[in-house]
Amino acid sequence: NTTIVAAISGIVIQVVENFSTGCPTSACENESNFIIIDHGDSTFAMYAHLTVNGSLVEVGDSVDAGQNIALSGNTGWSTEPHLHFEIKDLSGHSMPLLFYEFENISGGSPFWGVSATSENIYVNSGLTFDYSFITFNSLTVYVINYSP
Repeated sequence: NTTIVAAISGIVIQVVENFSTGCPTSACENESNFIIIDHGDSTFAMYAHLTVNGSLVEVGDSVDAGQNIALSGNTGWSTEPHLHFEIKDLSGHSMPLLFYEFENISGGSPFWGVSATSENIYVNSGLTFDYSFITFNSLTVYVINYSP
């Protein structure tokens, strides 16, 4: 139930928040709560694995970057509460993300075992997060663990 904020301004185009469970297998892959925001530049943000009834916005709402939009959860193909965040193009393909905190380390790309302190003004000061990732058939999955 951690509050999630919009990464980029846009219009909410889809909200699903009726699922209440998650499981560690693909049997639950189509049972995740999520929000999709259209940024107006041919990119879309998807925020997934939200808690049941965890959307704080509705379809058609205009949202600003940093605005509270949802509560994190553990729905769909998931073993623990977390946020699955993707930026997608018009074809629905995931686009690569770069992180400010890694700009001087790896050109912005996270890599296995690295830690950083967030400069993001929308999270608590001093919050640290560890990134890890796995690549499977050209799909890269990032795991972000937060701690105070």
